[in-house]
Amino acid sequence: MLQKIMLFLSLALSIPSGEAFIKQSEFKKEILSEMIKNEPFTKSEVNSKDDIQSLNLVGASFHQKTCAQTFSVLGNYENYKNIIGFIKTSTYNESSKKLFFKLSHLLLPFDMFLSFKIPRIRGAGMYRFVFDSGFLKGLIGEVVVEETKKANYSCFISIDIKWSGPQSPFPDFVFRYFSKFLLKRSIFRLWEKSGHHF
Repeated sequence: MLQKIMLFLSLALSIPSGEAFIKQSEFKKEILSEMIKNEPFTKSEVNSKDDIQSLNLVGASFHQKTCAQTFSVLGNYENYKNIIGFIKTSTYNESSKKLFFKLSHLLLPFDMFLSFKIPRIRGAGMYRFVFDSGFLKGLIGEVVVEETKKANYSCFISIDIKWSGPQSPFPDFVFRYFSKFLLKRSIFRLWEKSGHHF
C-alpha cells in the first residue's frame, strides 16, 4: 500500500506546474504508463493566499473507442444528468454554446450552479472553455482530444482547468479533495457509458 501511495505521489509531482495549460506531450512517461494500464490520472492543487484562492485541476485517460465514437456520447452534454449522479441538471444552447450544470452531492455543502461556454466536441481537437457566471466564475479550461494507437486504445483525452478568485467557502484541503473526487468519478462514468471497459 505504501509503495502505491509513493508511486502516485511521484507521478503527481512529475506534472509541470505553472500558468500554461498542460499538453499531452508534457505528461511524463510514468504517468502515461499508468494510464496505459487503464488507470485515469487526476490531480488537484488548491492554494490560498491573501484571500485569493486558486485551483489547478488535471485529468487524463485513454479510451478504447475512436474519438468520434467516444464523443458521439461525450459530446451530448445535455444528457450528462442521466449519466453522472451528482449532475442534477444539464442543458446546452447550440447557438450560444452555453452549457449549464446544477451539481448536488453529499460532498458539497450546497448545490452548485455552473455556467460556461464550450463548443460541442465531436472529435479530435483542442477546445477551450470558460465559466462566465456562477460558482468559479472566470475559470478557464482546455480539453485535448487526440487519436492514438497506444496499446489497445484509440483516443486520448485530457482536461486542464485553472481558476483564481476570491476565497471560496471551502478550505483548500476540502476543495482539493472534492474536485479530484468528482473529476475522477466523472471520467469513470462517462468512459463506461461511451463504451470503454476498465
